[in-house]
Amino acid sequence: MSARACYGFELRRLREKAGLTQTALGNHVKCSGSYIGQLETAERGPKPDITEFFERALGADGTLQRLCGLALKEEAQPPSWLRDLLDAEAGAVRIRVFEVDVIPGLLQAPGYATHLFKAGEPLDVEARPIEDRVATRMGRQDILVGPNRTELWAVVDEVALMRLKAIPDKDVVAEQFDHLVKRAELPNVTLQLLLVEAGVHACSATPVTLLSHPEREEYAYVETMGSGDLICDLDAVRECERRYDYLRTKTLSPAQSLAWIRAQQMELHP
Repeated sequence: MSARACYGFELRRLREKAGLTQTALGNHVKCSGSYIGQLETAERGPKPDITEFFERALGADGTLQRLCGLALKEEAQPPSWLRDLLDAEAGAVRIRVFEVDVIPGLLQAPGYATHLFKAGEPLDVEARPIEDRVATRMGRQDILVGPNRTELWAVVDEVALMRLKAIPDKDVVAEQFDHLVKRAELPNVTLQLLLVEAGVHACSATPVTLLSHPEREEYAYVETMGSGDLICDLDAVRECERRYDYLRTKTLSPAQSLAWIRAQQMELHP
């Protein structure tokens, strides 16, 4: 059971022991009964200030404060599915990636990453602050520039660049195009552009990341809404590889792709 769930269980136990309804407790601490219900079912995470009010109203002995602290530490960590990806990326010697409608995380600039997280914030299931998530995403890119550089092969969808150019903040747009060019110029990075005119393709519905480890270990990572799966089954990995290889047959060459992106970059720096 998570610390957040333990907090909710203990809050409910103390409230019922005190003979209070959720609404009655809410009146004591100046919040709604529905908010207390969300805390008790772990739909929402605890906060130190409201926990202090609960402690006084329910005559608790510090248990809620301790659980609140544990929950905050727990939620400051990336979710388990993201930790799986981070570990797999850190040990990879080669990564092949394609994202649907967005630029792959290993090629994102800070402003663009922040924009993406803010766009999804109202419906986001991850509790970590946006600045922490951006820092994690930027930290992932260290594998591209460190002493043991990972080889990256990325297919970038033109649709992602069209959406990028539609961002009102043109500084964010320019920063991202500059970042793409800088990364594509690295000797260990190969970038290929998938134009809209290429039509439907083998990865139209699902983003995929392929990770090659030493000793010929191969993994695939498939991300869904708010979660992700690291695939170890060899047959499933081979199917992902087959689809990715077929996808690449519809892309521009690396030289053509870089020239196309540089042309877009120049329009932003007249």
